[in-house]
Amino acid sequence: MKGHRFGPRLAWAILPMLFAGVVTTAVLLLVLGNSLFPEAPGQPGQPGITITQSAGYLILPPSGEAARRADLVVIAEVMEPLDVYWNTADGERPDVNDRGEVLNPQARIFTEHVLRVNEALKGTSPPGGQVVLTRLGGQIGSDRVVLEDDHPLSLEQGDTVLAFLRDCGPERAEAMGSEGFRHVLISRYVVEDGHATAISVPVPMDEMRETIENNKSLEPRAETSC
Repeated sequence: MKGHRFGPRLAWAILPMLFAGVVTTAVLLLVLGNSLFPEAPGQPGQPGITITQSAGYLILPPSGEAARRADLVVIAEVMEPLDVYWNTADGERPDVNDRGEVLNPQARIFTEHVLRVNEALKGTSPPGGQVVLTRLGGQIGSDRVVLEDDHPLSLEQGDTVLAFLRDCGPERAEAMGSEGFRHVLISRYVVEDGHATAISVPVPMDEMRETIENNKSLEPRAETSC
């Protein structure tokens, strides 16, 4: 009878040790699993390619001139990209040398951005309320083409932007093989807290709207080519 009395106490004493053994075994299996089956890198056997693109001597027109040149001026949200791809002939990753340098100096990653239009300040909002815009830059696996932080025409998913666009027509899109090449981005401002900022100087949106309204019907001093 005494044995029966201490049986439950012994069982409760053993349970924590059993639980600790199970946890220890699980941790060991996890460690061994990671060692035996490591996660595959973005580009197996090769380091990632990183190309930094400079803005160079790119000079954007003032907002009034941008409004004159543009066929379409919109306030839009930058959505999830439609596609990200290498511009190589076969669409594949370019070859690199032993130092990891790209052999084809023209090879770049492009991203098809989607701008969801909230408001058109000049022109008519396109069918579906969105503009597809193909821009230089993006990431595929561990390969990436990055624009400098101060690049004035960069687009980031989640941003609200004021975009000045030239419509080059469906012919250009067909010739380039993508709807994203129909429009050319003349200028863009990031819109936040009632201000539009191109690089560093925020402009109140009320002032920006007035500038666009006063200039959008005037002849441009120059043209942004397609």
